[in-house]
Amino acid sequence: MKSHIHAIVAIGASTGGPKALETVLKSFPATYSPAVLVVQHMPASFMNAFATRLNDLLDLPVMVPTDGQDIYGGAVYVAPGGQHLRVCADGVDGKILRVCLNNGPTRHGVRPAVDELFQSLAPLTQLQRCLVLLTGMGQDGALGMLQAKQAGVNLTIAQSQATCAVYGMPKAAIERGAVDVVLNLPDIGPRLARWPGP
Repeated sequence: MKSHIHAIVAIGASTGGPKALETVLKSFPATYSPAVLVVQHMPASFMNAFATRLNDLLDLPVMVPTDGQDIYGGAVYVAPGGQHLRVCADGVDGKILRVCLNNGPTRHGVRPAVDELFQSLAPLTQLQRCLVLLTGMGQDGALGMLQAKQAGVNLTIAQSQATCAVYGMPKAAIERGAVDVVLNLPDIGPRLARWPGP
């Protein structure tokens, strides 16, 4: 893991998300430098097992973080069940990033909510930021993606309808004008693996 973070990839998913996330994240090499933060709608009792499975499959370390934990590049942080995950910046230059968890009200009937993560990244202009919405029911993440895009995030990606188990979340973001690129699921991982390159 790398202590200096220059880029963050934030991914939101719901119904059909575990398999989609596995597909995307398996494209990341062990040398991947961005930090990766994931919000997957899932009962809290399954979250640790899900993160453990990803850790066993991927070339990057995967963990369910605790409140206040430092965020490093080259690692995957999966939001714990029942808590919103936000990114907080500390230090003079804002380059010390930490996990901020809270038990605030549910959003769209869920906690963690993708909107919470995406909205927390909007003001972090010292970072390169890429936001991704994968398969899922409802519209969680669409507003947060739009607000982050308006705040100047570098890239927003939505999974294509043809490859979604449920097209709700990506569709809501596309309809809001929040999405830069729509990609089929097999193409998302390779695109992220070379980001923030050309």
